[in-house]
Formats: sequence, structure tokens, C-alpha cells
Amino acid sequence: MADYQGSRNGAVQNIAYTSSSVGIATSLGSQTYHIRLSSTSACYYKVGPTAQTATSTDVFLPPSWVEVVRVQPGNFVAAIKSPTSGSFTSADGVLNVTELSH
Repeated sequence: MADYQGSRNGAVQNIAYTSSSVGIATSLGSQTYHIRLSSTSACYYKVGPTAQTATSTDVFLPPSWVEVVRVQPGNFVAAIKSPTSGSFTSADGVLNVTELSH
């Protein structure tokens, strides 16, 4: 069983991404070890210990997909829209970043 099950929703930050990488305004909380991500359009995202710059070689997130990611307290998240590829059309969008806590 995943250790994030039963977690409570915490702070929420939305990233309005375009063809340029955009990051969250505030680092993740001091007790945040998982985040839940969902996006309105296909995007790539990156998580790390300092302000991040996402590129099209980072982790892909399809539109309307929910993904839970293990993180470290104080991490940052950035996103960039996906270029048109296959069945995904390039579009600006919003990545919802929800901190999960026990």
C-alpha cells in the first residue's frame, strides 16, 4: 500500500504554464512528502530542491490525469506545456499542485 493513502489535502498552488517554464511561487511545506498533480492540458513537470526550469525532456503529465509524486519538504515544482505530439495538442494550461500531509 502506498504511504500517501489517507493523506489530507494541504496547501494548493496553481501554475499557469505556457511554452516557457513557470514554477510555483512558494516552496513546498516543511511537512510535505507527497504532492498530487493534475493539469488542464498536456505538460511536462520537474521537481527539485531549488527553483526549477521544466523542459520537454522532463516527466510528462497527460491532461486531466492525476499523479501523486514523492517529494522532499521545501522542494519546488515547475511546468511547461507539451508540444503537439501524437494525440496531444499543444495548449497553455494550469498545473494544480496539492500538498498532501498525514
